[in-house]
Amino acid sequence: MIYPSSVELDLRESVKLMPYELPPWAEALEKTWTLSSGVGSFYDLTADMIRYTAPDKMPELYPTAVIHLFAGSELVGECNIRFKALEPEVEPVASEILPKEPEPEPEPEEEEIMEDHWCCDDPDEFLTPVKIEPTSIRTSPGQPVIIGIKKVYPGCDEACYQWRIAHGGGFLACDCGMQAIYMPPDLNKMCEANATVEMVCQGYLVQQCHITINTWGEAEPAYIKYDRDAHFTFEFWDPPMYRWQGRALPPGVTAPQFWIVDWKRTYDCADNEIKKEPYIMFKVVITWLPREDRWCFLTWAGHIPYEEYHSFTDIPLDPLFWMYKEDEDVRTKVMKESGCCPKGLIEILPDYMYL
Repeated sequence: MIYPSSVELDLRESVKLMPYELPPWAEALEKTWTLSSGVGSFYDLTADMIRYTAPDKMPELYPTAVIHLFAGSELVGECNIRFKALEPEVEPVASEILPKEPEPEPEPEEEEIMEDHWCCDDPDEFLTPVKIEPTSIRTSPGQPVIIGIKKVYPGCDEACYQWRIAHGGGFLACDCGMQAIYMPPDLNKMCEANATVEMVCQGYLVQQCHITINTWGEAEPAYIKYDRDAHFTFEFWDPPMYRWQGRALPPGVTAPQFWIVDWKRTYDCADNEIKKEPYIMFKVVITWLPREDRWCFLTWAGHIPYEEYHSFTDIPLDPLFWMYKEDEDVRTKVMKESGCCPKGLIEILPDYMYL
């Protein structure tokens, strides 16, 4: 069928028409719109949506129009359009006595006219779909997930929106139009029950919410993420020191050392950080060389020996200085079979939602 299936228009007024609740066999067929009777014009907005505009003047014979929608060669929808009758114009009657010209009436205030719009789109941003929140979340057995539409526009009611589970387990305790309540299952072996809940507007898929379900309650390592910014930390300043034949530094001169560190962070199945430790750590020592009357920068990081740098900017601290590690999935077989399904693994394993 066509939404809307019947409408009354003023002359030159327009309306959007779109398919609604088509039979399953019609979805894959090419859609064709025809103006079967009456007058007016239409043009395509999208592959499945048109805008019909009423004529400039009232037709003499039939003040109506009919638009049909075909899927292939089969008729699947009809919209009946009726044009509003215009009030007849009254000819002025001549008078021998000319009346006094009336004072001009003040101009009426402009009224904000809101056109009917498709409830699946933001009326201020054409073809921008309505949004839901959240779109990604982690939960556990017994913890329901509430998914809601961020904003419902005037003229749209709850009947415009439906919710469904496209993948995974659990069930919807409420498909309430403006929101859905998802109930997770008690078990999630191999993360097969991780769910995708879809919001459908007038037969069209608009947005999804991905739900990760953790059914493993122990605080054991599940995955590891590595920092990759090689940032400085000045938490390890040593007292002033001198590293040249035991001779004293010039007055007021110090020789500090500090560390460049990157962190390895370990998370459990509930995405809690349970351990933080450095996996990149090397020392930078600033040493005064009295015989050369200059400072020297010394670095060491595993396979890189001490070298002298005349300027701090000469020290190779760019990302290629270290072979960074890849993030890791460290779950055991028992943990996977028992439902250790942290949300943080989505970034490490692209297909993790549907393993």
